[in-house]
Amino acid sequence: LAVLTALVCGFGGLLFSYYIEIPSGPAIILWCGAFYLVSVLFGLEGGIIPKWLRHKKHRRA
Repeated sequence: LAVLTALVCGFGGLLFSYYIEIPSGPAIILWCGAFYLVSVLFGLEGGIIPKWLRHKKHRRA
């Protein structure tokens, strides 16, 4: 999974840098940061949103 994420970030960052005309290094880091943010928000075991939804569901019951 880590290798796949690195490939997607590298390729996406390169395409992003080509079309937006920014340096490739920062573009790749932006993609890695976006992937990290998505994993923090939506991760199944430690994600913020799943925890919030579970907590909200338990409050109603």
